[in-house]
Parts: sequence; C-alpha cells; structure tokens
Amino acid sequence: MAVLQPAPRGGVEGTGLYASRTELHETLARAWDVAGGRDSAAAHWAIVARDWALGDPPFAARAAARGRLR
Repeated sequence: MAVLQPAPRGGVEGTGLYASRTELHETLARAWDVAGGRDSAAAHWAIVARDWALGDPPFAARAAARGRLR
C-alpha cells in the first residue's frame, strides 16, 4: 500500500497517465481489504462506486463496489 497510496494524489503527468484514478482506488481498496483495513477499504470502495455509478455498461459491475462498503 505504501507504493499505491501516493498514486491517486499525483498529477496527470505522473501515474495517472497509465492508470485511471478510479483503477488506483480500486486497487487500494482491494489491498486494504486483504490487509484488514476496513475503514480505509471502505473509503476507497466509496470512490470506486461513485465513479462507476454512471459509467458505460462494461463498467457497471464496478459500480457494484457499493456492496463492499461496510
């Protein structure tokens, strides 16, 4: 997580150029889930759910991240 946490805070000329901020938050949410950090995972899942809620149909499954919020 130490490697992932700064990524969503960077500018678009940094890591955001290769991965979307939503993808970074989804990866962080999964990492916090595995590590047992429920509050941190929930915060990142909330961002993922919000971002994909109105997304195109191929991304609708990611909006299901709401179900992971505790």
